[in-house]
Formats: sequence, C-alpha cells, structure tokens
Amino acid sequence: MKYQCKIEINENLERVSNLYQDEKARLKWEKGLDEIEMIKGEPNIPGSKATLHFKFDNSQMEMTETIESNDMPNSLIALYEVEGVWNRCVNQFSEKEGIVSWVMETEFIFKEEMNIPKQSFINQTLKGMEAFREFVESEKKILSV
Repeated sequence: MKYQCKIEINENLERVSNLYQDEKARLKWEKGLDEIEMIKGEPNIPGSKATLHFKFDNSQMEMTETIESNDMPNSLIALYEVEGVWNRCVNQFSEKEGIVSWVMETEFIFKEEMNIPKQSFINQTLKGMEAFREFVESEKKILSV
C-alpha cells in the first residue's frame, strides 16, 4: 500500500529540520513514544538503527527504525519494522516565504493481509504530521515571548 500526505508548517526550514531530528523533541510530540533506544550508530545517520518504545493505555509496542538516508533539511528516509509490517517513509521538506511544506510518501508491506481501510492509515499519518506541526508552531510562540 502506498500513499502521500502533505501539510504546511508556519516556520522556517532550518527550525523544522532541527526539531524533526531532535530526539528529546520527538518524545514530546510523537504520541505514545516513550523511549528511543539506539541499537546501531548515531541518531539520524544513514544506517543507524533504534528501537522505538511506545506505550498506549495498557499496551506496549516496540518498533525498529532504520535511517535509510538523511539529506536534511530537505529530506529524510526512514524504515520502520514491527512484527509482520514493513513501512518506508520518504519525508521531503521545502520552504517558500517562511512556510515549510512537508510531503510524506509512505509505503507499507504486510506479511498478512490487513482488513484495515487505507484511509485509516492516511488519517493516522496526518495525525502524526499535525502533532509535529502543532509542536513546532507552539515552540515558536514560546520562543517569541
């Protein structure tokens, strides 16, 4: 399954790039993410691997993240694996007149057929992207006070 999502962020490209790659910031905006445990390499370096630990209500989930390429502030490609699911996210960032456009091209491969509508995946991706936008824009307000 493949799809693309796009949002705009009211901030400059350098700040968006810095916050997107900041592990401490990520723990603040990514829902359920409780810990990032490096397995191999340094954060955001191509070839690096991390275990992402998520907590949701009474459940827990671990996911492996591998950075395929990092050409920030313009693009970052990451692979995500959890039992039976492989996911590739191509993140592209560009700025025009102080507004960053973020396009995420997403691909999922499932070991077994999933009876979940594609729109549910799109909605979840957009929720995550919007959470990041809200975090960046709220950080901007805090810094300008």
